[in-house]
Formats: sequence, C-alpha cells, structure tokens
Amino acid sequence: MTDPHKSISIIIPTYNDAVFLQKCLFSIAAQSVLPFEVIVVDDGSRDNSAKQICYQKEFSSLSIKFYKIKNSGPSKARNHGFKKSNGAYILFLDADDLLPKEAIKIYSKELNTLSLDYFGVCGRMKNFGRTFNESTNFIAEADIKPALIGRKDQLQGQISCYLLRADYLRKVSCFDERLTHNEDFDLILRLFQSHKVRTIQNFVLLKRFHKSSLSNKSSRKSFLGTKLFLELARKKSLLPEEEILSRLKDNHLSLGKLLFIRFFFLESAKNFISAFSYEKPKKLIEIGAYLFSKLYIFLYSIIDPKK
Repeated sequence: MTDPHKSISIIIPTYNDAVFLQKCLFSIAAQSVLPFEVIVVDDGSRDNSAKQICYQKEFSSLSIKFYKIKNSGPSKARNHGFKKSNGAYILFLDADDLLPKEAIKIYSKELNTLSLDYFGVCGRMKNFGRTFNESTNFIAEADIKPALIGRKDQLQGQISCYLLRADYLRKVSCFDERLTHNEDFDLILRLFQSHKVRTIQNFVLLKRFHKSSLSNKSSRKSFLGTKLFLELARKKSLLPEEEILSRLKDNHLSLGKLLFIRFFFLESAKNFISAFSYEKPKKLIEIGAYLFSKLYIFLYSIIDPKK
C-alpha cells in the first residue's frame, strides 16, 4: 500500500512575495517526511524571482512544479494548481505560511484511518508576525458548528489548516473564482454540506500576518469581498439567514471602526447605522456607536443640509 504522504500534493499560490515563498519551501523541505509533490503557481508577479527560488538546489529533494499565469487572484491560482496536481490529498498553503517540522507526518498518520465520510483533516495553527501572537483552539468533531466557522472559540476557516481529499474537491469544483475574500470559508462550507472533517490536537500550520497580507491591504476591498461572499452564501444556502445577517452587521462594524480611526466620521457613522439595520446593537459599545452615529448624522444634516 502506498505511504499516505506519497499521495499529498502541496499547492502554493505566490504573488510578489518570493522572499516569503523561499521560507515556506524551506519549511517543507525540512519535513521529517516529504510530500508527493509541491506545485507553485505564480499569479502574475512582476519578476521571475519565484521561479528562480523553486529551482534552488536546497529544494532538489522536493518535486516542484512551477507555473506562471496572468494575475487573476488566489482562487484561480489555487484552482490552476489543483488541476495540475496528481495527489489524492491536497494541502493549500499561502506563500507566507510555514509548516511545523512534523506536519506531513502527522497528516499521514491520520490518513491511515480516515473513512470516506470525511472530506479531510483539520489541525491547529499558531499565528505570528506583525499583529497576532496566539493559537487556535482544538475543536472536537462533536462540537463543530459549520455556520460558526471562523468565530471565536470555533473551528478556524483558514484553508491552510486542512488536508483535503482531491476527489471531494473535484465534486464541489474547488474554489469559487468570483470570490476575492473568504473563498476558503466558502469552500469549507460546501464540503461540510455532504461530509465531515476530522479534527486533531496537533499544530500543523504557522500562519504569518504582516503588513502586506491580503487582509491588511485594503479595508474597503475586504468589506466588498466579504459582502460578495455573504451574498453568494445566501444564494448557495451555505449559512442560515440569521448568521448571514450577523456577519453583514460585523462587516459594516469592522469598516466603520477603521473609518472612525482614520477620522472619516460621516462615512463611519453611516456604516454603523447600516450595521444595526441587520441586527440590533447588543453590547454597550455597540449601543454607544449607534447613538453616536444617529447624533452625528443629525448634526451634520443641520450644518450642511445639501449633503
């Protein structure tokens, strides 16, 4: 029987972040057991640094396949890599991720007993970098609530923590290329519609957060991306309506807070009002934001009624 790790394909999209890609590949090369293949998809970077790094002699032990495509976003880059893969199991990593040394070995051990009603295995992650310094909790399978993935004390939505069956990814058409944000959450929810996931205590990912991370680049793009995800989630019946409304509220609150910090008070107030049109304020700070917004908009209309 084939060793499980010899059926694992790792897919890494990269875009102008070759310095991080190199560290990611070092973490893969340092594994106690190596994956079957590593597929790197350059999503239209400005230079050929990623390709040069992939063929460094330090990575000669890895079976690396490199592809460069027109810049199209992470969903399309991951899908391109998936189409080129040959493994029975897929691990999607971001270029700035790192694997703990025993990650592939840990996954391989789980695959020996993974029945067909599971779409894969989900481990834990540690965050590091500019903003975060914490780790995710272990969530027992019996306690998983798919609608609450990504919420505090619930299962994480980060796709890099999941080893996935390739056949099941094909059945759900992998990533939705319309999405620029929450595409991993969308994929996981679709997999949960027909299968379950095994959760393990082990740390299988070191997640880096830094200034140029996608989520940090543009708060407005993040807001619009999340809004689109929630609109599609409603059409696909991936989340209950109550949860969609709650996340729509949170999306407006997040943007409102950032705008407030940047002194865009009118736009901030409008976002706070929009947030509470989906769900009433519950916490004291939310009530304060609501009252501030109503008062600010009222006073602004008196000072400048034309606007």
